[in-house]
Amino acid sequence: MKTKKLFISIFVMAVVAFTLVTVVSCKKDNQNNNETTTATGIDPMNEYLASFKKKLLSAQKGEEFISLEQARRDMGNLLNYDLGDANYATNVFHRDTLHASLVVTNGQVDLAQLAVTYNASRELIEKTYEQLDLPEKSVYTIHCTFGQQTVNGEAIDVQYVLTTRGLELEARESCYVPLNKTSIDMTDCWSVWDGLGRCDGSDTGYDHVRILELVYNNNMPSMTCISGHLYFTDEGTGSFEAYSYPEPGTSYYRFWTGNGIQLFSDYVFPETMSYYYENMRDVISDRMTLLNDDDYWISAVYCTIIPWVGNYGMYTFSCKYDYGKPHCTGEGFDD
Repeated sequence: MKTKKLFISIFVMAVVAFTLVTVVSCKKDNQNNNETTTATGIDPMNEYLASFKKKLLSAQKGEEFISLEQARRDMGNLLNYDLGDANYATNVFHRDTLHASLVVTNGQVDLAQLAVTYNASRELIEKTYEQLDLPEKSVYTIHCTFGQQTVNGEAIDVQYVLTTRGLELEARESCYVPLNKTSIDMTDCWSVWDGLGRCDGSDTGYDHVRILELVYNNNMPSMTCISGHLYFTDEGTGSFEAYSYPEPGTSYYRFWTGNGIQLFSDYVFPETMSYYYENMRDVISDRMTLLNDDDYWISAVYCTIIPWVGNYGMYTFSCKYDYGKPHCTGEGFDD
């Protein structure tokens, strides 16, 4: 990936939380040797988070207050530093949405209260992870967001999207789609949605969305660390819907849209599959370039088909993508 455009397109699709999907991470070349790794292999973020954790766990009530934004950023970064371990070959993601609470005082966060939330959150994440039956699993990312502070209350909701990675080597029963599929070809005629399979009814469990995901995934190089584990900080999220991408001069869109009948009865033919695939690559790359920060990498992308808001009875392809700044706890990235 030597282009300015973030040839980063990891592509993952998920229908809802608790759904297994496929993914591979992709590294964007950075000619400036980004700040996450120094010449000596010491990562400043590692040092910061180790120091912050020590201060957090020793904080006394009322001793130090920080802003909500700093608390959100440091909480997410610290949990990823402690638990994230994405440094493995991956073709399956699983997502869980978890909730904790945080006591806020006059719009500020007491470090001692943040420590209470941190300990409770870590225990919740570890228990959820332990219960998950996934081959070769590890925590990939933990995306942290804070809810709105209530007018009369002091506690806010803390939401985590826990993404667990895995490596599944066996093909699905009664399905002949190779897990290492890397291209769209003339056999790729698929149902629109809901795992209804190919146009001839075979290979149920897959549909056009999942096949696009699989091919996109397998064409992306993986990211690894020379030593230590890989984790992401400064995470953010973006999204796009098909209706934002009309094909100029036509009544069509660059991704699937249709009504409820089409959602479960129509098929996507090979030429259109190829068209959608190339559009996904372009759109994600273009949108990441808008961040104007070479240190960001895609950490996860997951798509589905949703009701088209404001257009009753219609449905649209929709994608969300998580991004962050990668770090290695050891010697840095293996290029």
